Amino acid sequence: MSYHFVGIGGVSMSGIAMVLLNRGKIVTGSDRQESADVEKLRAAGATVYIGHSGENIAKASPNMVVHTAAVKKDNPELVEAKKRGIPCVDRAAFLGEMMRDFASSIAISGTHGKTTTTGMVACIAVRAGIDPTVMIGGNLPQIDGNIKIGDNNLLVLEACEYVDSFLSFNPSIAIITNIEADHLDYFSGGMPQIRDSFQKFLERLPEDGFAVVNKDNKNAAIVAGKAGRRTVYVSLADPTADYFARDLEYSQGKARFKVIASETKQSGDFEKTLDCRVADAPRNDIEIELNVFGEHNVYNALCAFAACHQMGIAPEIIAKGLASFVGTGRRFEYRGIAQGISLYDDYAHHPTELETTWTTAENLSGENFFVFQPHTYTRTKALWDDFILTLKKPKNLIIADIYSARENPIKGITSEELARACGAEYIDGTLEEIAEALKTRAKTGDNIITIGAGDVNKICDMFLKN
Repeated sequence: MSYHFVGIGGVSMSGIAMVLLNRGKIVTGSDRQESADVEKLRAAGATVYIGHSGENIAKASPNMVVHTAAVKKDNPELVEAKKRGIPCVDRAAFLGEMMRDFASSIAISGTHGKTTTTGMVACIAVRAGIDPTVMIGGNLPQIDGNIKIGDNNLLVLEACEYVDSFLSFNPSIAIITNIEADHLDYFSGGMPQIRDSFQKFLERLPEDGFAVVNKDNKNAAIVAGKAGRRTVYVSLADPTADYFARDLEYSQGKARFKVIASETKQSGDFEKTLDCRVADAPRNDIEIELNVFGEHNVYNALCAFAACHQMGIAPEIIAKGLASFVGTGRRFEYRGIAQGISLYDDYAHHPTELETTWTTAENLSGENFFVFQPHTYTRTKALWDDFILTLKKPKNLIIADIYSARENPIKGITSEELARACGAEYIDGTLEEIAEALKTRAKTGDNIITIGAGDVNKICDMFLKN
């Protein structure tokens, strides 16, 4: 069986391709440009073409073509494949079927925190001696990238709600970190449509599966209440939750707390399929120390703790796994120091995520200089007022041009107008020109934080290369 991936160099596609290569399948694909992921795939045995062309299909002659939802119907490779009668399958649907090959699978969903929570679960599973297969939307040092090929016992992966992709998944365990308004270019019905999508996601759980849900997030709690699946709740506010964080304190922004587990929902309720009989009698005073910043990561850690504890992993091992997690790429990632200036990069692209960025940056010494690159015109328009409110808060904020991704410009929705509305600075120029401006302002001991889901992180590269 041979497979051709349209857009193989993307994080979501390269992981699937690597799993297939590990299973001895023939894999080809195409991407718009060379990348580290493309190089890894070639080293693993894949044939990768640069540029999309119908000729790629002719040369590869695959049994099946896999593509993302972002690939348009008029893509020349899809057109050629259909002309030849080759089945074309959406990436989410293909992954959903692949999930059936694993004894257990944990799908981590939510508006924020998917990548971090996936990384935490992966670190815990590895520490427990399980050999998980992991697909994550960022670079995780413990697995040296965004993909780990394990056995067929456990699959750990992110589950994105955009275009209802996760409704093709078949998990045995689902996590919802939180639910907020986002991807409004697709969810035009707003929060009711978003909640309905997450509810359908939970309803895909089997009868012996369960959900882990952040009880303190109103929308997540509403969805869990309607889905009718066994639910394990985590909380920082409600001591009656199944997993509650007590004695929470911070040291330089990193949390230390104790997890209190409900007597009625400790490990053993779940029909375990994992060979990880490492759980002693659960303790109610296990202490957790995180090596990542902020309250939001306490919630992520609680979700990871609950899911792994329910599977039978001992609390002490979970604590060690969480302590080993030092973050994933582009999640307030420390990039290095140049000219005495500390460089950080954060993937935040939603107003709530930006609030977390400001709070995290307060723990840094020195003066902070921020560069925010809005991500997509539709998100900027839909959340315009919320963006203005949060972007008014930090000092030394530069707003770069909107990263368009897959979209065309929208009249009146520009970074210049956004900067004017929130009192920030807009630089009408390239990222290189923004970097040059920062070099004249930041001094030894200061910090530059680049923010956004586009390519604003290149500014850090520009400093580090000099």
